[in-house]
Amino acid sequence: MVILVSQKLHWQDKAVDVGCNPTASPHMNKVILRISFIIHAFALLSCGNMGQAGANKYDSNVSRTNGKDSLQPANKRATFKWETPEKLTVFAFLERVEIDNQNKDSLMFMTMTDDFPKNWIKASQIDTLINLVNSKQRCLCFVNPLSSYIPFEDSADLGGYAIELIKAYKNRKTVSFGLNSCPKTNERDAQTLIEWWSKQMK
Repeated sequence: MVILVSQKLHWQDKAVDVGCNPTASPHMNKVILRISFIIHAFALLSCGNMGQAGANKYDSNVSRTNGKDSLQPANKRATFKWETPEKLTVFAFLERVEIDNQNKDSLMFMTMTDDFPKNWIKASQIDTLINLVNSKQRCLCFVNPLSSYIPFEDSADLGGYAIELIKAYKNRKTVSFGLNSCPKTNERDAQTLIEWWSKQMK
C-alpha cells in the first residue's frame, strides 16, 4: 500500500509538471493521466475493501426483532467482486462491450473475469451473430483482472466478438478471451462462418 501511494504521488507530480508546461506533448499528458488514474484506482480498491468492511460491520447485518432493528456484528468482511459474464446473456455481453457514442473519450477496455458458462451460446442465437460478423462498430477490449497488459490505444470490433463467439459454438468450446483481447472482424473468417452456417441450415 505504501508503494502504491508513493507511485501515485510520483506520477501526480509529473502530471502537474507537464500540465503546467504549455509545450508539453498532449499524448504524453494523456499517457501520464491514464497511468495516474490506474494507480489511483488500485489504491482506492485496496483501501476500499478494508474501509467498506469496517463501514458495514453492523449495518450490513441488521436483523428485525419484534419490529425493531437489532444491531449484530457482521460475520463476513465485505469483498470487492469483479464483473463476471456468468449472469449475462450473449447479447447482453455484446451490449456491454459496445462503446457509448457519448462516451468516446473513456478508456477503451472493460475489466471482466473470463468465467464464461459452458454451452453459453445457443443455436437460436447464431442467426443474429452471423449478421454481425462483418460489423466494424468499435467496441471495448476485454481485459481479465489477472492481465498485466492494458490496451489503452486499441479497440475491438463488434464483428470480431461475433466471430469469436460463433467459433466457440462451432468448435463446441467454452468461450474464452484469455487475459486480454481486442477481437477484430476479418473478411476471411466472416465468410467462412457464413458459409458454414448456411450449410447447417439446409
